[in-house]
This record gives sequence, C-alpha cells and structure tokens, in this order.
Amino acid sequence: MKKNKIVFLGDGGVGKTSIIIRYIRSKFESSYLPTLKEDYTNVDIAISPKEIVKTDIIDTSGQDEFRALSDSMIMQGDLFIIVYSIVDVSSFEKAKEQITEVKMLRGNKINFILVGNKADLEDE
Repeated sequence: MKKNKIVFLGDGGVGKTSIIIRYIRSKFESSYLPTLKEDYTNVDIAISPKEIVKTDIIDTSGQDEFRALSDSMIMQGDLFIIVYSIVDVSSFEKAKEQITEVKMLRGNKINFILVGNKADLEDE
C-alpha cells in the first residue's frame, strides 16, 4: 500500500512547523526555530471515523537558500499544504509563487490547500 506524503510549504516564520506539531502532539510551541527539513513518518490521518491513513508529513524550510531541497520534496508530494501568515502580506505573495512553482514542477493536476495562519495575531 502506497503511503501518502503531505508537503508543507510557505515562507519562513509563517507557522508550518507549529501547525504540524499542534496536530501531531496536541501542543503549541511559541518559540521559533527555523526548519531545514523535518519528516514526520507514519502519522495517522482520520479520513472518516472508520478510516485512518498512515501518512508522511514533510516540513520544508521557508528560506530561499534551501529551495533545491524543497524542489526535491515537491516531486515526492501527494498533497501540498501552502501556509502564509495573515499578518504578513509578503508571505501571501510567496505562497502564490509557491503554488506556481509546484504547478511548474508537477503540472496543473495537483492537490493543495492554502492555509492562512496566525489569526491570533491579527489585532497586534
């Protein structure tokens, strides 16, 4: 059985790792440490109350200097979760660029979710 791979993309500091840790460990990390690349293997994703799928989650760096690494992860992904910060317009522009990059590498028939993060900081 093929294991699904979810690839998280987005600018640095938008909260990709925080979303993943919140889902996997049910906790929130308030400190920020830049990610190079992190893999979370055999994560249970509930498709329905009766169906759970084992999935690998790939957390990529948002830093441009690691773009080649992100490109190789894009080639492996089945689903792309592209994250931006709602309090940082430039991160939304970067997210749009990343959608285009994924389409250039993989074609138009890709599955992706665009996630606006950091709603708790909107009033700051």
